[in-house]
Amino acid sequence: MKKDEYEKSLDLIVDVLVKSRKEQGISHEKLAALSGLSRTAISYIESRKSTPSIVTCMKLCDVLGVKLSELLREVKH
Repeated sequence: MKKDEYEKSLDLIVDVLVKSRKEQGISHEKLAALSGLSRTAISYIESRKSTPSIVTCMKLCDVLGVKLSELLREVKH
């Protein structure tokens, strides 16, 4: 996979997480409290200033009710 493909894949993952958070009306603060992450970390991930680890993605998926396996299936190899 080329660098651009990795970035597109990350964008897809973050877009799904942001969409899910917004659809559920969850603020950064609430997501931080529920996931154990900081509000700043969530803001950085959503603005693409930080790349989330797989563990961080798992935490966010758990709180948002998104299946990580389905999210990763959307990523084209």
